[in-house]
This record gives sequence, C-alpha cells and structure tokens, in this order.
Amino acid sequence: MSAFSPLPGLGAYAASKAAVCALSEALAAELAEDGLAIGVTILAPGSVRTNIARSLRNRPPGLSGGGLTDVDFQADPGPTRGAIWLSPADVGRITTRAIRGNDLYAITHPGLWARVEARHQALRAAFGKYPPAGTDRAGTDRAGTGGAALAHDRGTS
Repeated sequence: MSAFSPLPGLGAYAASKAAVCALSEALAAELAEDGLAIGVTILAPGSVRTNIARSLRNRPPGLSGGGLTDVDFQADPGPTRGAIWLSPADVGRITTRAIRGNDLYAITHPGLWARVEARHQALRAAFGKYPPAGTDRAGTDRAGTGGAALAHDRGTS
C-alpha cells in the first residue's frame, strides 16, 4: 500500500514500492500493446505479519552500523496503530486470486481506500491549479496552435 499512500518515517520503503509499481504498470501496458497474453499483478499489501521488523538480521556484518535501524511496529505501532494485520497465507490467497483473474492490482486491505483516495483528490486538484500560459484550466491550447503558443510563451520556439 506504501506505493499509493506512503506513511511518515517510511519514505525509502515507499519509494522502492512506488518504483516497482511504476515499472509493473509500464510493463503491463507494453505487454498489452504488443498483444502478448502475459499478465502483471502488483501486490499492494497493507500490514502483514512477517519478520520485516527484523530485516537488519540479513545485513552483512561488515556493513553494520550507520543510520539504518529496524522498525518494530509491535513495540511502537506509530503509523500502523489500529491496522488490521493479515497472515502471509491470507495475502497469498488474495494474490493468487488476482493473478488468476488477470488483475493488475491485488489489494489486501480495501479499508485503506480512503488514504489512497485522499492522495488522488489532491493530485486531481493540482492538475488544474496552475495552467500554463496560453491554455485553459484543463491545459487545452486556447490558440489552437497545437502547443506552439505554450512553447513560444516559454521562450523555446
């Protein structure tokens, strides 16, 4: 879920998930464009009971130290307070159904939609907030020049 609605304190984690999501969406579009019958499913889980809180156990001894620390949400729930935690088996069942259904997204926690929707509403509002010169609020070229007025206004014609 972090790809769609990042939480405070988990920026690097969310960035990695957003990158995988964008790559997967592009891959799905490319496969469809080429007419290939290969599906792509993006697993977007909420809270899952795993050992992620002890991820540093896998760090090579020579690379210990630095600013990295494990985040223990059981000891300090922080942004996950009140979360519904699923078992890996439950997430596996959802993922399997999504793959078999050829769904692009496998969402494990539909109750988190409000967080994602708030982000999308903010994005929608941003699209019309500052239209470029020579366009209307929807970004349509008012001069009918196919964008030439915009290029000229920016001094790039």
